[in-house]
Amino acid sequence: MTVEDWSVLQGPTGVFDRVVVLDEAASTQDEARRLADGRYGLAVIARRQTNGRGRQGRAWLDADGRALSMTLVVPNAGHAARFSLAAGLAVIEACEGLGATGLGLKWPNDVVEHGGRHRKLAGVLIEAVGGLALVGIGLNVLQEDGNWAHGMEREALSLAQLSVRTSRPEVARGILRAIPPWLDATDDVIRQRWSERGTLRGCRCVFRVDGRSVLGTVVGLDEQWRLVLETPQGVRIRIDAAHAHLEETVPGGSLS
Repeated sequence: MTVEDWSVLQGPTGVFDRVVVLDEAASTQDEARRLADGRYGLAVIARRQTNGRGRQGRAWLDADGRALSMTLVVPNAGHAARFSLAAGLAVIEACEGLGATGLGLKWPNDVVEHGGRHRKLAGVLIEAVGGLALVGIGLNVLQEDGNWAHGMEREALSLAQLSVRTSRPEVARGILRAIPPWLDATDDVIRQRWSERGTLRGCRCVFRVDGRSVLGTVVGLDEQWRLVLETPQGVRIRIDAAHAHLEETVPGGSLS
């Protein structure tokens, strides 16, 4: 891999007046929690992350230093699901600014290819710490076809595989610039952009919710940022991200 110039992150970047780049960290979430000192405006980036975590206890690892692992400390002024969607939209905007195309947002927290296999480019994890929110972002940047662990090549995607030739510092700088406007965006703006970018909207899906399977067509988001499904019987139900896991999408029956 080429030498990375992390000096592009020196100096304040918008609301982020403290940017800490670590050679290695078990988890940027934990490091941000330790270093924040009760103040927002901190960004923690690890060149290698060995014990990162995702939503619902899943792991996000980058021991070989090909992904971007970062946590941003911002004011905790909203619903976690709203934060997750806003951060995902910011990641899409930053990646598109670097030349990526064909990206969408898979509710509640994944940036994926819009179409095809919905391979995952990035994920977002929101954790609250008092009056602060830790916005964890993991984004695949430098991986080529032969760099994935066995089986992951069917599930994961990188910027390099999208023909975006860039560096992790440049991607980090783009995200630091894109995040603040999206965290300040109105609910209506976030919902409208999700309606354009949401990869599940209009799809028939099966979710595992509190141990049971629920089938329905995704029709929107409610006021609490829950996913609204319409069942085959015409009943609308609401699914909270904290208690739901997408099991599969069902061919046919999509809304136009």
